[in-house]
Amino acid sequence: MPMIMWSMGCVRRHWRLLRLPTSYRSALRYGLPRLLSVPAHPSGHLCAVPSYSPANIASSFEGRFISTTHAHPAHRSESALLQFRTSRDVLDSILKTLSQTQSGSYPYFPVTVSDPSPTVTYVQRVIAESDQVDDKDEMVALVQAIVQAEQQPACPDVEQRCLDKFQSWVGKTKLGIGFLLYQSDNLKSGEFLTRVVAHLGQNLNALNTPEFVTFMLMIHFRRPWSLAELVEVCNPSLMHEKFAKLLELKHLSPAEICACCLGFRRVQDFQVTNTELRLSLYETLCRFATRKPLDAMDQLVILHLCLLINQGRGSLSDNPEMVAYTLSCFRNAIQLLDLETSSKVMTLGMLNGVHDELVTDQVLQRVIHDPSHLSLRSSVTLLNFLIRVGTEDLSSLKAIQNRVLSCVQNVTQPTFQDLADTWSSLLLCSLPLVIDESYFRDTLSPLSELVYSNQNYHEMSDQVITVLFKSTFHGRSTINIAEVNSTPVKKTKFIKGIVRLLGILQIDRPDLYESLNLDPSCIECLFVHFREPVPAAVTSDTENLNNLSPILRFLARRRRDLNQIMGFESACDIVSVIPLFTNPMVVFGHVAGNSMCAEAYLEPDRFGYYRAPDVGEWVVLIPKRSKATGTMDWYWEVMVRHLHLLGFEVAEFGSLKETTRAVELVKSILIGHFPRPFLPKEFRQTPVVKSSDK
Repeated sequence: MPMIMWSMGCVRRHWRLLRLPTSYRSALRYGLPRLLSVPAHPSGHLCAVPSYSPANIASSFEGRFISTTHAHPAHRSESALLQFRTSRDVLDSILKTLSQTQSGSYPYFPVTVSDPSPTVTYVQRVIAESDQVDDKDEMVALVQAIVQAEQQPACPDVEQRCLDKFQSWVGKTKLGIGFLLYQSDNLKSGEFLTRVVAHLGQNLNALNTPEFVTFMLMIHFRRPWSLAELVEVCNPSLMHEKFAKLLELKHLSPAEICACCLGFRRVQDFQVTNTELRLSLYETLCRFATRKPLDAMDQLVILHLCLLINQGRGSLSDNPEMVAYTLSCFRNAIQLLDLETSSKVMTLGMLNGVHDELVTDQVLQRVIHDPSHLSLRSSVTLLNFLIRVGTEDLSSLKAIQNRVLSCVQNVTQPTFQDLADTWSSLLLCSLPLVIDESYFRDTLSPLSELVYSNQNYHEMSDQVITVLFKSTFHGRSTINIAEVNSTPVKKTKFIKGIVRLLGILQIDRPDLYESLNLDPSCIECLFVHFREPVPAAVTSDTENLNNLSPILRFLARRRRDLNQIMGFESACDIVSVIPLFTNPMVVFGHVAGNSMCAEAYLEPDRFGYYRAPDVGEWVVLIPKRSKATGTMDWYWEVMVRHLHLLGFEVAEFGSLKETTRAVELVKSILIGHFPRPFLPKEFRQTPVVKSSDK
């Protein structure tokens, strides 16, 4: 009853919003999320949305928010829905829709990117009819030079001539010239399009809807921007506010929404930070989830809204209840979407720790039934989601892995991004030990050709990338290492993933790892680069801890507390037992209840792993699994599994701030009765590999 009264109060306070029959804003912000219960899963897995019906919830508000009375749709053919795969296809569809349905608003855009003749005709006509152009013949000839550049090498000064006459391009001809420069592969267009964006961005609030959409498309045409470059020519905050207002007022068609998303997504390191815009994006998603029928452009809107919401990890700060409600709106529509779009919808709340069980089940059934329409990039996203969900049914992971291997065979012009996506997928599959042994052996064995001769990490990593690119794509093309080195962040992430994969094979599948015949010195060179030593302040009993990260500060305090309880300073130690996967951990040993000096016994092997000494019982303390710790799903299982395989017992602890709790925990460990984390059944009897076995 109190909840009902509270909800009625929200309805009365926000009656203006509720009067809009198709508005989801009040549902997302005020009413519906408060009716949801999204509890934190005790295992720490992504929280599943309870099995409530959107229609039932909406009825609490007299049906003003949403209508979900349509029947559950049947499966549809994937091939009929997968119409967009490349950015050129997406842009063609957008321009075609804008030209055919709103031709009067966008006369400077053609129907397709490949046929710019309507744009040429428009620009030449405006120039001919203008009284403000003195050198009409020269400008018309310049337009022809731009068009002819597609068939023959262009004059190197074409863009400069366009820039010199920037103020002479009357009316909206600047926009047409910007498009013509963009669609020509033989011309440089960056500086001219930057000038166009700066020209339109001078007063964003004064732009009407077609002008703002064109402004966003010009950002897309200019190709990659850095956020710093964009800030120099316009105000991103005003872009947020303008887009949010247009979405809220429903002044944008589906094609225009997609055009704006293309512009936002062209900016590197960009994320939507405006609260109103994020609310409008979720509201628009809810609205499109219940559109009937859902055509191809509607699906494209859903796809790009999901991508924009998660761009730059921006959804981390979103209200989980709002995300949960948005996902619930797709329960009846998810089967109408193509597999690529539906997978993006399913993973919408991955960063928030939220997923909808009904949506997830429907998508996974389709993935297992026919994963042939997943791209490499979507496979990585989907696997990331499944690993975080902590699914125990590995059939979906196996289906996606098979799809990834199929994609690898069909890539005709592979790039470094394709290589990175392939091995990111295989790394994720290897966490729950879904491993195609023959493929791993055939593809990783060529790494045995690496010869260590005092190379540094960068030389060795270049060799690894070259060898893996050749073995993965069977020599169909060669990789440009200089181009790879121009993106050091991507390169480092890739090599770290390969090192993690080799680490998993070392511990979980030593037989498979040994069959690769890799040079230990070469692999050690890569492992050492990523090993981060534990700061001295962590293991000191006197240094100030304020400069440490929260997790290290917490561990250092627990170490001091436990050493004090056990009676001497070196009773326990903090070490990175499993490098590359986890934070440092508190480790201590005992013999028949008598503490041992951890520092004297614990030594890492050449790859940085700590194995439990043969003498005594050795215990690793880990925080209890919860959303707050950020350790959950298969990443958590790998950590626990590897600790067991390295010979350690694992004890979970909650808050040890109270001395009495710490004392009780130590007593329980010394007598062997302490809280152990759950380990999947198939890994409980795995043989332990201690230091003497290596």
